[in-house]
Amino acid sequence: MQGINEEFWFETAPDETADRSAAASFAAKLTQAQGLKTFPAVAQKILAVFADDNFRISDATKLIEEDPSMAAGVLRVANSAFFMPSRPITEMKQAFVRVGVSQVREIVCALATMEMFSDASGLGLRVRDHSAAVAGLAQFLGRQFCGRPPDGIFLSGLLHDSGKLMLIDSHEIDYPKDGVMGYAPDVMHEFERKRLGYDHAVLAAHIVSSWHFGNTIARIIAWHHQQQRAFADDAFRVSVAVLRLADQLEYLLSLSADDFVRDVQLLMRGDEAQVLGISESDLVSDWEQLQKVRDEALATFTPRH
Repeated sequence: MQGINEEFWFETAPDETADRSAAASFAAKLTQAQGLKTFPAVAQKILAVFADDNFRISDATKLIEEDPSMAAGVLRVANSAFFMPSRPITEMKQAFVRVGVSQVREIVCALATMEMFSDASGLGLRVRDHSAAVAGLAQFLGRQFCGRPPDGIFLSGLLHDSGKLMLIDSHEIDYPKDGVMGYAPDVMHEFERKRLGYDHAVLAAHIVSSWHFGNTIARIIAWHHQQQRAFADDAFRVSVAVLRLADQLEYLLSLSADDFVRDVQLLMRGDEAQVLGISESDLVSDWEQLQKVRDEALATFTPRH
């Protein structure tokens, strides 16, 4: 499958001829998507500094502060409920110390990526909002139940549905208007596979890989709808479980507290809860905090003008 990273592609294909056809279609779509959205030049410069093994925090700080919008965004995210600083962060150098170098890098990537889809509307805006909320929830869940957030989980949450945004922008597929198809987890990718032969997760993983965000993040994204494969891999099972739980919780947090309690019982039957060792009472007791994290993530990444 030329141009396709097979570790992101589906593990098995019931029809090899159909798989080859889907691969060819996907390769063409990948080329189109890469041309449709190019990573912002300002963010590329900042990430180039991070890529230098001998980089100095002072150099990265200066470059970020040269872009007031980026600097304000980094401080806004670093002070959010999902990063939970012990006290307010008012300067960029404080962000590097209290949040960490790798997390500041993720925040820069996140801000740049969301800006690329700032014109989203309709279903695209809903996907963008959902992605922002999932990023915050994944970061929170990782800290709450894993001791520390898995590497790359924040950015994986933010980008996990970016393939949908690419498909919407390119008019490759007409998504159903039905509320269940538009808003429920673990549904849309099946619709995409039937229509296209591939899904938004695989497309997003390849795009993210081309942006040099790292293979870890790309694989978490690719496998978040290939959970059987992910849960069999010790290196990725926890990360994918956190992302999938955040993905499912985001939908439930739009419900009332009573409905949330009812539907959390269904989540406890899933493999994600087993992998993470989470109980129903853990999530119910955190309902208010989860709501706060979701609301703050939406306000942070999807401001209304």
